[in-house]
Amino acid sequence: MTFHFFPDFSKRILEAELMDSSECDEMRLFKSFEQMVFINRFFSRSRFLLKRYLIPDMLRDPSREYHLLDLGAGGCDLPVWFLSHTQKIGLRVRVTCLDFDPRALRFAKQKYGHIPRLHFQEGAASLLETQNFQADYIFANHFLHHLPPDAIPSLIRSIHHQSKRGFLLNDLCRSLFSYFAYTVFAGLFFHRSFTFHDGRLSIRRGFLKNEVKEWIEILGLKNQIHCSSYFPGRLILHGFKNVGGDK
Repeated sequence: MTFHFFPDFSKRILEAELMDSSECDEMRLFKSFEQMVFINRFFSRSRFLLKRYLIPDMLRDPSREYHLLDLGAGGCDLPVWFLSHTQKIGLRVRVTCLDFDPRALRFAKQKYGHIPRLHFQEGAASLLETQNFQADYIFANHFLHHLPPDAIPSLIRSIHHQSKRGFLLNDLCRSLFSYFAYTVFAGLFFHRSFTFHDGRLSIRRGFLKNEVKEWIEILGLKNQIHCSSYFPGRLILHGFKNVGGDK
């Protein structure tokens, strides 16, 4: 295991994360999913972002049912929270959790398989190019940075076309501050998992705002897809459509 004290953030690295290996220790993997619940609640800003972008769009027509597709859903704690939150405010939502790793889905089914309107599907995000998911919204949290550079623009195009109302992709901004802040926090609190090693690596696999904007330019979707940044260390891509002239 390589320790990078002063890494170079000028370029995105492509070193594979330990938890992405099919041969990684399953107990440490499941422990990582459990620890991600804390990270998602307090640091990923995904709950805030879902409230900020998706909920207002849903409330334009609160009487209908909405379908959310979560790409690379992992341990599925965010879809579970979203179902609970939308139910509390009177919205009808069903969520499909898509993940290529059968171990992630096995963990999620064991923990959340009893929850109504939560569905699990094994498969890669590339299924978006061949299969119509009929999703009103597509969401991904900490997913894009797992992909090789040449796969990202075409996936964004598929997400844009497949989402009937809009999409929200929340990922990591590559920065020295995020890296060292996470190193200190994770080093103190996250053990017996891949969370410390892979989290630091994830930040180095993250993106700069100009890189994200370059994808949008390449796709010719400058007026339809937007890039925003949020503290701490968030870069998001989002695009919402004028459905039925209601926006």
